[in-house]
Amino acid sequence: MTTPEEAIQAAVQSVFGGTGIREAARRFNLVASTLSRRVRQARSTTLPKNNGRPPRLTPDEETTILKSVSELMALGAPISRDQLKFLARIFIESLPEQRQKQIGFKENTPGKDWIRNFLSRHSLVLKTKQSLERSRYDALTVNNVAAHFARLKAIYEKYSIKCPSQVFNLDETGFSLRGAVRGKTKVIITKRRKGERYNF
Repeated sequence: MTTPEEAIQAAVQSVFGGTGIREAARRFNLVASTLSRRVRQARSTTLPKNNGRPPRLTPDEETTILKSVSELMALGAPISRDQLKFLARIFIESLPEQRQKQIGFKENTPGKDWIRNFLSRHSLVLKTKQSLERSRYDALTVNNVAAHFARLKAIYEKYSIKCPSQVFNLDETGFSLRGAVRGKTKVIITKRRKGERYNF
């Protein structure tokens, strides 16, 4: 069953696709003035300064993907463009089938244009990652080790991990986001402000 919010999001996308406000409101059983307001909000937060095609995903949908990207960066495991495509595909496939069709990505996977525009909309950039061995050497400081265990403690508390049986050890050679972005592969990070250094 479609929720009111899902109906609004579907109607907004319908308007972006060329349907009139009143027609979309009638089709999705919404108040026209409410739909008009949500369309204006979506356009103001997603459209670039120059005119162009509206993003395929709504602001809320992009925020969900952005949250995952940011959490991985915070854990010291920034992802590559291909991994962002995979992340977006997994998210899109979790949406209702009707919404997947409205988004319209081939095999639910965004292309390079969407990746480029997503990075621009959210002040993200691509930067070449150092080799894993050099990164390990540079990162092994007292502050970084302390920060690692502080993050680990926060994860334990967030997910109520209280006994050893809830913890699994994975060998990095068998399963690792870092392993997929070694060498000169570019990874996604937040835009650097003046005076800041990249640390990963």
